[in-house]
Amino acid sequence: MATLRASRYPLLGLLLAGIAFCGGGEARACSAGGNFVGPGTFAGLSNLGARDCVSVSNGAVVNGSIVNGGSGVIGPPPSGAPAAVSIMDSTINGSIQNHGILNSGASGVGIGVTGSSSVNGVTNSGAITANNPTGGPAQGININGSNLSGGLTNTGSISATSGTGSAAGISIGAPSPGPSSITSTTGPSPSNSAATTSGGNGGRPRHR
Repeated sequence: MATLRASRYPLLGLLLAGIAFCGGGEARACSAGGNFVGPGTFAGLSNLGARDCVSVSNGAVVNGSIVNGGSGVIGPPPSGAPAAVSIMDSTINGSIQNHGILNSGASGVGIGVTGSSSVNGVTNSGAITANNPTGGPAQGININGSNLSGGLTNTGSISATSGTGSAAGISIGAPSPGPSSITSTTGPSPSNSAATTSGGNGGRPRHR
């Protein structure tokens, strides 16, 4: 299990090249109001109830933020969905904020920002649970191949558990291939650094 609390990651202007963790293809549809499929422009989303997932894909542009409020619960998503909150090859002109509860379900990812996406910041002050007991890596927040211009801040809790691959509270870039492991990190992290916990490093937090 990877657990992160009170950590701050100022990743301003970070551009990360890589292969989208979700592996391409269309994401499974979320319930009404949770799908933003481009091309096209959309308003932001504020969730204060319960929904299965949020998906922004195919060049969609969201002029606002994707916010899960303090009373909001997102997940678990349907089988085949890449994350509880998934941004794939799209633009969020606001930020992604979780102040409630995110549950990755079988997807293994709480918040995934992948491909040629651009997001103005990611914030977690709530609770993210990423459990993937049989399907591979588990990541609370995964930023891969995307431009994160507003920084990444965690003041809540993130837990990740994988039965067959690596487990990371916050993953920057492609996930490590297994083996299964248990890692933990507690904040705060050093300023002006990115911290990643993952499997395959002897169970030690890795800072770079």
